[in-house]
Order: sequence, then structure tokens, then C-alpha cells
Amino acid sequence: MYTCETCGEEFETLSRLRLHHEPCPVAEEERRHEEAIKRLRGEWGLEIGDWCRVIATGEEVEIVDVEPGASDEEEPRVVWVPAGKEDTPERRQTSPAGKLV
Repeated sequence: MYTCETCGEEFETLSRLRLHHEPCPVAEEERRHEEAIKRLRGEWGLEIGDWCRVIATGEEVEIVDVEPGASDEEEPRVVWVPAGKEDTPERRQTSPAGKLV
């Protein structure tokens, strides 16, 4: 048995692991998330945990996560909650990174 080091899925042979599981979907999602964080930092100067404003409304918000775009070329979406509020699924909202300052 051969096991994927990232997600733990098992395969009978090494060739099956390579043919049917490379790249690992979990590893690919992690890579895309890390790339989105780098883009957020590099292109917009924003970090998870920063407080900023939504351009359209002027609302002060806290960045709690980032979602990669559907492809590597698409702009990531920033996940935010109103500043000073608890991070709960009900309060989470998303905006394109370019809509925050």
C-alpha cells in the first residue's frame, strides 16, 4: 500500500498513486490558498488580521481569510467580518481584494 503524504488516501501501487492522485486535491487547494495569501500581501498590501475599509460602503472590516479565485489568474476574494466583531460563519462576507483599502 502507498499513502498520499498530504491527505492520507491509500493506493495499492505507486503507479496508481501517481496516475490517479497527482496532484493531490488537498495539496493543490493548499497551494492555491497560499498563493492567494501572497497575492493579497504583494498586490494589495493586505494581510489576514488587518483592519481596512470596504470602498463602496466605508465600513471598517477585519480580514479573516482569503479564498483563491477559480483559476490562478483570477483575483482572490477576501473573507471579512465587521471590525471588532466575533468571526462567525453568519458574519463572514467576501469581497474582491481590490474593493478594500
